[in-house]
Amino acid sequence: MQLTQGDFLSLIFILTIWYAFNPTPQTFSPPGGGEKNKLSEKRYIMALSKLPPGALFGIMWFILYGLISLSLFYFWREAHTSSQYTVTLLLFIANLFTNKLYTPIFFGLRSPVGGMVVLVLTIISAGFILLYIGLILGAASASFWLFVPYMVWLLVALGLHIKFLSDYNAFSDEEITSIILKESSSLATKTINFD
Repeated sequence: MQLTQGDFLSLIFILTIWYAFNPTPQTFSPPGGGEKNKLSEKRYIMALSKLPPGALFGIMWFILYGLISLSLFYFWREAHTSSQYTVTLLLFIANLFTNKLYTPIFFGLRSPVGGMVVLVLTIISAGFILLYIGLILGAASASFWLFVPYMVWLLVALGLHIKFLSDYNAFSDEEITSIILKESSSLATKTINFD
């Protein structure tokens, strides 16, 4: 199968759209105010610090978005009817939506449970995509195998999220308060020494 000029332009379009609408690693400011939020924020940061470095995720997502785009492109080229392509495109859009929701919910709202719900929905929509591609084109198709690494990565992300939840709940409020007080007194001592 050779790429025509129209195929090439379609591929560029799909890649551009997928990269443009997918989340990029961002830093969100935590919800403000109150001792409860300080405890929650510290617990969140401590659990997050036990995960692999963020740079690893950025690199992997860049690669995965390319593979997902190629998977959609090959499905578009190999689909037998426009209705098959339309169903797959709707599944890809649903997956894109849930994938996009994860970053603001988990990182922006600092909601581990909300992040887990969105991650599970993303895995379910990706599973439907993989199943549909397999049913229409077969498990030997390029589209199917280009999508598999994304599904594997989502399952790795699920494992990491479960670890995060475990680490998040590992400390009591008293332990977190003690850590915050130690950090505050250490900072106050350093400030005094500078004067």
